[in-house]
Amino acid sequence: MAALSAHRVDPFDLFVDYGIWAALGIAILTAAATAPRFLSAANVHDLMSAMAVLGIVSVGQTVVILSGGIDLSVGMLMGLVTVLTNGVMNGDPALAWPMAALGVAIGLAVGLANGVLLILTRIDPFVLTFGMLSILAGAIFVYTDGRSDRPPAISARSQKARSARFRSCSLSWSWRRWSRGLSSPKPDSAGTSTPSAAPKSTPAAPASPLGA
Repeated sequence: MAALSAHRVDPFDLFVDYGIWAALGIAILTAAATAPRFLSAANVHDLMSAMAVLGIVSVGQTVVILSGGIDLSVGMLMGLVTVLTNGVMNGDPALAWPMAALGVAIGLAVGLANGVLLILTRIDPFVLTFGMLSILAGAIFVYTDGRSDRPPAISARSQKARSARFRSCSLSWSWRRWSRGLSSPKPDSAGTSTPSAAPKSTPAAPASPLGA
């Protein structure tokens, strides 16, 4: 009896140990039932490719959390490396390896800065890494000129395209206005616009009583 009580499993411990796997299995079965192509080879390949980066980042984040800390600047650091890579490479595959090395160097520099500041200042990791997150967000804002979704070169081309479309629409609207002969109302001396007077119809002459 004592042996059975010693080997009794607590349901809460089971939930803690295997709850995440049960939730993952339920999510996969639900997605497969609602979307027949969810388990196709192409979709699984796309999912694995998209999750590879997050998986690599989560390994480092797991080590930080297990040591009793937290790093909130990881996501913004990924964003900074992304916009730098997109802006510097500009579609040139020859710069892939140099930019990969630069991304690793930036990550090491930011991680080292977080660690040194944490040891020297004894600030809570949550507050410290949130401040680093704000610094990285500011660096992205400065580099992209306020457009964190596009590098500067693409933003310039997009701005030129928008300006060209605006000029085309303005010229088209002006041509239609001129061709229809429309004119703006002229303001009077008081500064208010006076609508153009409607043409007056000439009244018919009254009939002569002598004609009757």
